[in-house]
Amino acid sequence: MSTAPIPINKHRALGARIGRAYEAKDARAVGLGLQPPPNRVQGFDAFTNIAARMGFGTPSLTEATQYNMVRWTYDYWLMITLYRNHWISRRIVDTPAQDMVRAWPRLTSDIDPSDLTSIDRTIRRTNTKQQLMTTLKWARLFGGAGALIVIKGHENRLDEPLDYETIEPGAYKGLIPFDRWSGIYPEGSICNDIESPLLFNLPEKYRVQTPEGGNGFTVHASRILRFNGPSVPAPEYQAQQYWGISCLEPAFEEIRKRDNMSWNILSLSFRASIIGMRFNDLAQALSGAGMNQNALVAFQSRMESINQLMSNQSMLMLPEGGGLEQISVQAAGWDGIYQQFQLDIAGAADIPVSRLFGRTISGLGQANDMDERVYEEKIAVEQEDQFRPQLDRLYPILAMSCFGEIPKDLDLVFPSVRVLNDEEKANLSQIATNNINTLVNAGILTKAQALKELKQSSDVTGFGTNITDEDIAAAEKAGDMTGELLGPDVPEDETDATEGAETAKPGLFGGTADSTDTPSPLFRKLVARAKDSEGVPDEYDVAGIPVKIEFRRGSRRQIRNQDNQIVYDRLMKHHYGFIRNTVGRDGDEIDCIIGSTLNAPMVYVVDMEDLGPEVAAREDEDEDKVLIGFNSPEEAEQAFISMYDSDFLRSIVSMPVAEFRELILTGEPVTLTPPAEMDMPEPVGTVADKAKRKTPRKRKAGRMKKK
Repeated sequence: MSTAPIPINKHRALGARIGRAYEAKDARAVGLGLQPPPNRVQGFDAFTNIAARMGFGTPSLTEATQYNMVRWTYDYWLMITLYRNHWISRRIVDTPAQDMVRAWPRLTSDIDPSDLTSIDRTIRRTNTKQQLMTTLKWARLFGGAGALIVIKGHENRLDEPLDYETIEPGAYKGLIPFDRWSGIYPEGSICNDIESPLLFNLPEKYRVQTPEGGNGFTVHASRILRFNGPSVPAPEYQAQQYWGISCLEPAFEEIRKRDNMSWNILSLSFRASIIGMRFNDLAQALSGAGMNQNALVAFQSRMESINQLMSNQSMLMLPEGGGLEQISVQAAGWDGIYQQFQLDIAGAADIPVSRLFGRTISGLGQANDMDERVYEEKIAVEQEDQFRPQLDRLYPILAMSCFGEIPKDLDLVFPSVRVLNDEEKANLSQIATNNINTLVNAGILTKAQALKELKQSSDVTGFGTNITDEDIAAAEKAGDMTGELLGPDVPEDETDATEGAETAKPGLFGGTADSTDTPSPLFRKLVARAKDSEGVPDEYDVAGIPVKIEFRRGSRRQIRNQDNQIVYDRLMKHHYGFIRNTVGRDGDEIDCIIGSTLNAPMVYVVDMEDLGPEVAAREDEDEDKVLIGFNSPEEAEQAFISMYDSDFLRSIVSMPVAEFRELILTGEPVTLTPPAEMDMPEPVGTVADKAKRKTPRKRKAGRMKKK
């Protein structure tokens, strides 16, 4: 602070010159509209009642009012005094800044959770939140402030634009806040590039003054996080050296009114009860007719002695015929006026009374929910206006420092500034979990996605805070929450729940192969407890048909061509694999899609059209896809279309599970066309889909490439 007077005086002088130029009656002021042009008749359209002395131009008390330009922001030590000694001023400055930082944004990106954690750890280790809060406070108090971004290895190129590619791992070291008067001020030219609206009319470089003194050093604007106080029109914006004004300036007059009122009430409290004394010849003694100078001194000494006796001993001596009277001053209605001053200050500061003064105006029973909501919306607007642009500059630096790249989908989401009570958190938690459960049961969300949603909402609801990144990573490996494969290991204390299942192969949905029930509570409990996918089997008996799962429901299946280009990319809505110990027409095992109805009586076989990406390599006929565990041909068709475009589907034929099982267990290459005497159902689906498909034809044994 020892160097403060130098830049303060410099800026005051410059600001005063600019201010005088705007206020002077010269051509420039006229051009800016600040002064009327000379020798020009002005026309007015305003209410006037001369007889009643009301309206514009009349000799009335109201028309005597004037508004003069007073730049309280220039008075550096006044701002410091108000912040240090006046509790209301301090709360006006601190409260919004604290709320903006407290409602810290959540980072959204598809990058690895551990990388997100490393950013949070870096912010915490470098005390970045606290430094940003300090910068915001100084910006509100002084009208502007900046935080220097400290990057290791960039000490000798601070005057150069920041290149993210030059940031080495671990190079971000934190922020150093400076206020506009005692640490940082614009230097050099102002950006006038209209193609860069975010930088237009802002300084391109700043001069930073260190506490040790000296000439300081130049820093490029890309290395400064810049925060402003309340904005002002263009002439004042230039007069303020391209900063804003102090947030105390609009409320300053209201603060003075309130303080004067407070002191007046205090003075009245000393005179609330006055004692009057009567005694003979008082008027003659005070008139001076019978009192010389010595007598006057003696009278005053006698009155002082009476006051002391009355104050110390409660004793009062009165002459014959004298007496006492008590005069009380009533202060009725003063409390309402005092509260009105509080409302005026709260309005000028744009902060609710409950937050600014820590109490309600009409007592504890008053609900101020609407005021709070208006304030929360104001904070949200200031976060978008002031906070987000600076964090959008800071987070790429953090990303480069933490893991060496900037994710393309890097984005910030600000939470509500409202602090919820336990009941509100419980209600929000219930709504969130119900919505997530609905999406999971509908197959829209996987277990991993559900855990991510719960963890993200835990910042608000408090539910799901124990979900770790390891849990989410394990869920991504293990698969879906509601239909996931369960490993063979069962805790000893729960073996009674699986009695008789030791020799049976595990069922696809948590029971044995012949199970027709929904997943048991034990199964769901064990799935929720699972931390990784080790030991999770991928071979099952589904209605006596041995299948191997290659892609679990909720995983993503991709196929690449010989040039390593992705030609197929689909999220699996059903388990996908092949039937063990079979040989299909393509020489590989027969592919299958597994539904959730384990006791479905029919198996559905899709006759596929070869529409592979390489036209020259297409064959006359393609391989078969078998759908097991579906209740109807329509359900099976929808499952197939979820994996392939409808053009791939020629027709669907059905076959009883027992006959299909007997057919595939021969170990020979299988032609899945049923015998001629078997009833062949018509192709299913919409009329539009049917029109696209060819008439089913007899299949012949052959070898085709696998889809």
